Amino acid sequence: MRKSTIVLLCCGFVVASSAMAAPVYVQTWDFEDGTVGQPHPDWSAGTVQKNGPFSGTPYPKGNRLYTGDNVASWHTLAQPTNSFIYTTQMWTDAGNINGIRKAGMGYRYAGTTHEVWFEGDDQGGWPSSAPSRMRFGDSWLPNPRPGTVDQWDNYQWQGGGGRRLERSTLDGVTNLGSHYLPSLNTPGVPDWEFPKFAEIEVMIKYNTPDNPGTVELWFRSLNYNATRSAQDQWLRLGWGGYAGANYYDFVLGINPATNDYWEIDAIKLGGGAAWSQAAYDNVHFQSIPEPASLVLVCLAAIPMLRRRR
Repeated sequence: MRKSTIVLLCCGFVVASSAMAAPVYVQTWDFEDGTVGQPHPDWSAGTVQKNGPFSGTPYPKGNRLYTGDNVASWHTLAQPTNSFIYTTQMWTDAGNINGIRKAGMGYRYAGTTHEVWFEGDDQGGWPSSAPSRMRFGDSWLPNPRPGTVDQWDNYQWQGGGGRRLERSTLDGVTNLGSHYLPSLNTPGVPDWEFPKFAEIEVMIKYNTPDNPGTVELWFRSLNYNATRSAQDQWLRLGWGGYAGANYYDFVLGINPATNDYWEIDAIKLGGGAAWSQAAYDNVHFQSIPEPASLVLVCLAAIPMLRRRR
């Protein structure tokens, strides 16, 4: 992967299937093409670094986009989309001092200034000096809500602080408890701290074919065993709701102008109020056909398969 690897799959039958069909493309960054100490041309802020400025420790696997404290870096997408999977690896150089406090990833609704964030909680948690949870927030009214379309009609996940994700699960059913970010260095003996150099991966799945109309949030630790999961094990994050109900889907709002789910046009790394010395690697954004379009895509492919035979 070099710079921004963009693969545009503009098949005629996909474009013609629906005026609102999500475009199909992939954008990736490993930042190996960047000049160390300089901004990356695809991102609005941060610098490409080979060593962490906080400690001077070399990053694993070469260059990363370093955002540091109080820096949010944006990239405008190749095309707006309303169906995507977005992942990034995060490295925190501040260890258990700040964890990944207020640092993470996010996206912006197309044609607006309103953003959504999925990031480390800034306070609370345990211990208070190293927040052990993540949070999800949205600054706008038609934002994702927990539950289903007939629940939480007046309950919005918005505001400056967002909402803490206090539940984690392997399958969307099993409750593994609320503290899952810090490390478990000694089997059976939680120390509730981040490793000095913690690396995690986070993922947002938005209106995907396997779970349309929802946002899913995922986390895994990459260089340590976390308190609730082994290294490399994905956890699906949710919210412990009213009367003991747990929610792992966040229902999307509908854009009344299009009668479809809201498109996004930009993605974010870092955070405007982050305290974490975070750096990013292997950023992967995949825009995929929205669920309603997949049937049309498959139907359009049948004649080609017949001709092949």
